[in-house]
Amino acid sequence: MDRKKLLSVIFLLIISLMFTLTGCHGTYVDSDQDDDQDVIIMDNTHEESGESDQTDNDSNIDEYDEETNNSYVPVAEAGDYSVFENALFIGDSRTEGLQLYSGIKGADFFCAKGLSMYEIVNGETVNMPGGISVSIRELLEQNDYSKVYIGLGMNDLGMKYIEEFIEQYELLIAMVQELQPESEIYVQALIPVTQEKSDNHEYVNNGQIFWYNSHIYEMTENLDVTYVNPDNGLVGSDGALIPDGSFDGVHFSKEYCIIWANNLAEMTE
Repeated sequence: MDRKKLLSVIFLLIISLMFTLTGCHGTYVDSDQDDDQDVIIMDNTHEESGESDQTDNDSNIDEYDEETNNSYVPVAEAGDYSVFENALFIGDSRTEGLQLYSGIKGADFFCAKGLSMYEIVNGETVNMPGGISVSIRELLEQNDYSKVYIGLGMNDLGMKYIEEFIEQYELLIAMVQELQPESEIYVQALIPVTQEKSDNHEYVNNGQIFWYNSHIYEMTENLDVTYVNPDNGLVGSDGALIPDGSFDGVHFSKEYCIIWANNLAEMTE
């Protein structure tokens, strides 16, 4: 082999080696990115949720397009939720989503879009199954519940004085204890919103939510109730709601409603 041909062969070998090394490096980076996504969801899968143009706090979770989740494999099924038999959930539109998408059976839900603590304490009525409209007092008087889960505060974040919110919360708890003396009461922490939502809203933001949670927790220390924070798997390392599971930065996809229900079941069994 003459010198020119030998140099050509060596050159081609060098180019081939460089291409191989570069290709290996690219695969490694993509693999790391996939691993990061898998950690976010409790079942180690990554599903895209539906998108919505709605951004205000009063967005109705009923308007969420469930078809966007038609390929979802539930993290848990209704049979796993025996802890919720004969329970009552009190909440706002987030709790509506829990009712619609989590698969919880055998529980009552007193919840509505835009529902605030003040409205509940002052006799606001909610439509129940069968077309019956009742206040929370009427519902508590007519039924016996083993557990009561309260998830309120998102529609109260704009109140001028947080002390007024806490006073109303204490009145609601006192009402439940009076009318359901045998029930266990679980006060839920407010789950944060996405960082984007937090950055673009005057009072529906995570700073306000964390501030409310600290006061809610302090309140529960003086009452015969249990404070629970069910945000595991829903909130990232930055303390904000992981955006993959929310269509508007506030409300949850079907998958996230199931994770929320799983967390509550594990914490209150």
